[in-house]
Amino acid sequence: MKMWCLIIIALTLTATPRAATAAEGLMIEKDPVEMMTIPAGPFIRGSAPEEGRLDEHPRRKIYLNAFAIDKYEVSNEHYIKFLDETLHKPPMNVFAERPFNKEEDIAELPVVQVTWHDAVDYCFWAGKRLPTEAEWEKAARGNDGRLYPWGDEAPTPQKANFERDWEEKKTFVEVSALPQGQSPYGLGNLAGNVREWVED
Repeated sequence: MKMWCLIIIALTLTATPRAATAAEGLMIEKDPVEMMTIPAGPFIRGSAPEEGRLDEHPRRKIYLNAFAIDKYEVSNEHYIKFLDETLHKPPMNVFAERPFNKEEDIAELPVVQVTWHDAVDYCFWAGKRLPTEAEWEKAARGNDGRLYPWGDEAPTPQKANFERDWEEKKTFVEVSALPQGQSPYGLGNLAGNVREWVED
């Protein structure tokens, strides 16, 4: 199942509250972003033999408890707040010109080039944790085994950002862009745009 989100080399993070029970629309004070509740229950995890990579097989039904997860990827705006409050080392290159370069607005773009440890530190600061791979997959595909967050139809520019032209234009889209590509639980950009870190 990882194949449909692991397209771009850049990395980002999503976060789940450390106490993994929360209502839809929950806001955490340090990181006031909307979170969505993924209900308890079974979902189909993995890929069919003719799909995905070898480490995504077999396809099986597993049960997860309810959890909450950020509706969108972590934006540069929210990551900058973490950096300013903690004096944590910024990601490579992205924040070389702080504050934001006014000619290139990146506040609503997903933060990229963060290490797994950076992601864990951000989540801890925000009172959250990284989702497990299983939680991320359920949040992305729902419980019916669909191939993409929106269903089984191939990606289109209206549903997912698979742009790879690093030289000529922006490669990433804003974290709230492409609502047609949202998952069954209302999460955005879980296919394309950037990769997400998970706990395991």
